[in-house]
Amino acid sequence: MQMLRLLIDWSELLNIAGADAVVYAVMAVAGTVLFALRLAMMLLGFDSDVTDFDTDGLDGGGFPIFSLLSLTAFLMGAGFAGLAAQIEWGLGSGASAAVAGGFGLFVMLLAAALLLFARGLDRSPTVDPKVAVGRTATAYTRIPARGEGNGQIRVNVGGRVDVADAVSAGPQIESFADVRVTDCRDDGVYIVEPA
Repeated sequence: MQMLRLLIDWSELLNIAGADAVVYAVMAVAGTVLFALRLAMMLLGFDSDVTDFDTDGLDGGGFPIFSLLSLTAFLMGAGFAGLAAQIEWGLGSGASAAVAGGFGLFVMLLAAALLLFARGLDRSPTVDPKVAVGRTATAYTRIPARGEGNGQIRVNVGGRVDVADAVSAGPQIESFADVRVTDCRDDGVYIVEPA
């Protein structure tokens, strides 16, 4: 509780713990304010391009270590850990700096890992359409006879049902009839025949 009281009265913080404690307090408050602002912008629907910055390859090949989220997490973590180390635990300047840096780095990496996980939730898996070759599907629309045009089929590809263009390898196939997928062209159009 003493730490929270000293966050409000920085002159007393300077007298009790010194200038480095004031630096930790500034880091903690600035990190918390920036984090709250970024969170509010995200909740209001601002795109992540507005609330984050491009690291030009510094993100470790897809691992977003240097983002606004991770940097504000570092400021918050290092600031509050440094204050706790000096005020609550009574550590000296060097030990407090080590605790602040270590905890700030830990929180920064944790935030980066959570951001990477969240970005992964947004991706759709890509599945090779050739996986459906040999499977049974359902004609979604009428499929004209060979060479007379395209129709559509409903096919299970990689665990999800997909509606895709299809051509008949032989006679016309009516809607809702079962078909067998015999091939998939390079343009993603399935070649089917009556099942």
